[in-house]
Amino acid sequence: MATDGGNKVPLMLKKGAMLSACLVGVWVLVQLMTQFASAVKPLLLATMLAGCLEYIVQLFEVGLVRASRLVHCALCCQCCRGRRRRRPHGGAPDADERYLELEASSGAEDGSTSCLPEEVTAEWKLEDAGRFFLPRLVAVVMVLTVAAISIGQLVSSLVANLKNIDLQVYRQGLTELEQAILALAQKVSPDIKDQLQSRLTSLSDKINNTALEFTNQVLSSMTNLLVQVTMFLLYALMWLLKPLPAGRAVFLIVRTYFMYKSFCNFVFSLCVWCLLAWQL
Repeated sequence: MATDGGNKVPLMLKKGAMLSACLVGVWVLVQLMTQFASAVKPLLLATMLAGCLEYIVQLFEVGLVRASRLVHCALCCQCCRGRRRRRPHGGAPDADERYLELEASSGAEDGSTSCLPEEVTAEWKLEDAGRFFLPRLVAVVMVLTVAAISIGQLVSSLVANLKNIDLQVYRQGLTELEQAILALAQKVSPDIKDQLQSRLTSLSDKINNTALEFTNQVLSSMTNLLVQVTMFLLYALMWLLKPLPAGRAVFLIVRTYFMYKSFCNFVFSLCVWCLLAWQL
């Protein structure tokens, strides 16, 4: 058996290993291409959700951080930054002048006497987001809880409205439409009437089959849907616990998208309402 140079590994075995590695690489590439949509879709949706909620989470985080600092200040008795300096007694004349200069500079800087330390009243910066894990975690949990309750209320209201829909009205409308078409077909030849009747029957069967196939596809893809929902929640939690560097830009982009989409939906609904009002 031929060997590769000074190595004792057979040449055929090395070529077989290289071929196997190439085949495995091609298989992995094909799997990535076929599963790209199901893997990337939760990531993109989670990024959009994080961009929408990042600003709100930061507001909650700012409140929690400042409240914790204020409590720490009160417990440690540090709320005395505004105490006036003690005037020196029995010192040199220069000491009195130095005291007056310090009082003037202190009044010019503060503007007013404050009993809160600087860490409580410090300005919040975007770089401070996610700096403290516990306030960030509590803020994320609070925002996600409020969002989940809001979405649950919306879904429950939609389900309640769907239960109130009378499907018999739509069936009656389809029956009346079919009868109107058949009434128009009475004026044509029997052959055209039979063809029209067969077309209507085939169309009704096709609609029923399509609805049945769609229902079966939805039921069969429930496992994949649950996996995508789990990935979406994990990605969203990850992006919210560790803020995006461009969170504000993502928030503005997503907000602009939703504003434009809402405006287009409003215009479309207004046009449909005007059309129905004009017909009635």
